Parts: sequence; structure tokens; C-alpha cells
Amino acid sequence: MQQPLLTALLSLVGVLIGASVTFLVGWLRLQHERKVQWQKWLHEAAAEYATKLGGASEAVRHAILSFEEGRSVDERRRAVENAQWLIPEVRLLLFRLWLLFGEASSVSKAAEEAVENLDQAVKHLPKYDDASDSSLEQVLVAQENAAEHESKFISAAAQEIRRSSR
Repeated sequence: MQQPLLTALLSLVGVLIGASVTFLVGWLRLQHERKVQWQKWLHEAAAEYATKLGGASEAVRHAILSFEEGRSVDERRRAVENAQWLIPEVRLLLFRLWLLFGEASSVSKAAEEAVENLDQAVKHLPKYDDASDSSLEQVLVAQENAAEHESKFISAAAQEIRRSSR
């Protein structure tokens, strides 16, 4: 009578060990999938922001060139309006960065500084029928500052994404 009881007990222990291992493997897989998904979200948010910021920066460059090359008032107006229109789009992406990286993170701060400097560049663009060198110089300085902060943003985002993979 002890033999069947011992066999049943060993079977029960085996089932419990098997279930525990299965649970642990499932839990570890779930944790890994969450980590991979988190990294994907971080990467997508950083890439989308960098792409939009780059587009806005190109629009500012195009507006500057339209003044420097002496293009028509209508072409300059369109170039300035395009640059002005893109800044709010870039600003909207800051919210996603704040949520994912944290509002006080180096990633968010660099992103904010980049868009602020680009916004200043757009605000200093001259009127469509004016092309004073002093205002264009202010635009160039603000755009250079934006590019510097964009570079800081990319470095900080890459570092944060690498850190989240550990």
C-alpha cells in the first residue's frame, strides 16, 4: 500500500515541478516580449520625432535660401508658411517623448530645446518682401542651435534605448 502512495506522491511532485517550470518559462517570455515592445516604442517615438524635426529644419533652410537667392515674394511666402506649419507638428510629438522617456529626461530636454530653437528660427524669418541680413543671421544662429540640440537628442535617445535593452 505504501508503493502506490509513494508513486502518487512522486507523480504529484513531478506535475508541480513541471507546472512551475512551464509558468516560469511563460513569465520570462512575457517579460522579454514586454521589453522588446518597450524598446520598439522608444525607437519609433525617437525616429518619428527626428524625422519630423529634420523636415522642419529643411523647411527653414529652404525659406532661408528663398531669401538669399532673391526668389519671388510668392515663393518666399510659401517657404515661410511651410516652415511655420511644420513646427506645431513637431511640438505634438514631444508629448509622446515625455510619456515614454520621461518629461525630465535628457532625451526630452534635448528634443524641447531643438524645437524651441527651430521655432525661434521661424519667428526670425523676415517678412516675405523683406530680406534684411540681420534677421537672416538670427535665423541661421537659431537653426544651428536647433541642429546642435537635435544631435544631443539623437545621442541621448540612442543611449536610453540601449540602456533599456539591458
